[in-house]
Amino acid sequence: MALKNVSWGEERIANELLLKLGIRVSPRTVREYMPKRPPYGRPRSDQRWSTLVRNHASAIVACDFRIAVTATFRRFYVLLVIEHSSRRLLHCNVTEYPTA
Repeated sequence: MALKNVSWGEERIANELLLKLGIRVSPRTVREYMPKRPPYGRPRSDQRWSTLVRNHASAIVACDFRIAVTATFRRFYVLLVIEHSSRRLLHCNVTEYPTA
C-alpha cells in the first residue's frame, strides 16, 4: 500500500486496513514495515512535484509576464494566463505601457 500510494502515511494505511479488511493495526506497526527512505541526500517529500501537478492540474493556472520586441524595436508587454489541465489560454493582454 505504501508503494502504490506514496502520499499515504502510517495513519492512513492503518485506517484502510481496518476499514477494508477489518484488521486492527497500530500506525507504529505499519511504520515498522513501510519501506525505508534512502539516507543520502535531502529527505524526499511524500509527493513528488510531477504527481502534485498531475493530481491538481484542473485547479492550477500559470501566469507569465513577458516583453516582446518588434522588428522596429518597439516594446510590448504581454500578460498570459494558462490553465494547466487543458493548456488553454485563459487571458492575454498586450500593451505598450505595463502600468496601463
